[in-house]
Amino acid sequence: MAPGISPGQLKKLQTLWGIAWNAGTASATVAGVSTVAGDASRIVRIEWLRGLTKRAIQSSKELTRAEATKAIQAVMKMVPEQFRGPKRRMSGQRARELGTAGRRGAAQQSTALPGKLELQAIEELKAQLGWDNTRFDAWLRSRYSPVRGMVRTLADANRVRWALKAILKRTGGAAA
Repeated sequence: MAPGISPGQLKKLQTLWGIAWNAGTASATVAGVSTVAGDASRIVRIEWLRGLTKRAIQSSKELTRAEATKAIQAVMKMVPEQFRGPKRRMSGQRARELGTAGRRGAAQQSTALPGKLELQAIEELKAQLGWDNTRFDAWLRSRYSPVRGMVRTLADANRVRWALKAILKRTGGAAA
């Protein structure tokens, strides 16, 4: 007999299914399943798993490890891109750059470009302050800006983020 689904696989399958279900991508995968309001996600998931495994199952716990792996890979395709996370783990050098770039006394070993996440964090802070792009650009060009003009490097992005957080703190806002 094949080994059953592991606790980690079960958790991952159910978590991914929940994300896909809430995003509306999982409900379209099983057509014609009548559901009860409270158990809709579970009923559709079990029907979907029956179709995937081509056998009658009553619970996700009845899956084998191989079937669970296949199900996880299939449900991952239903999860929207923004919830999938990074494809690879960050390198140690990049992690150090993220933590030290722009700090006083930190040796600058490379000129790293800011990533999408760093720029998104700045956008979120601008929104919390209620600034539009015109106001933000004026601040970047002012004498109060830590970068005087534009964000070119990761160090610049960190300095701008830290300055915006300080402004939020002074004005009584809560920085993310």
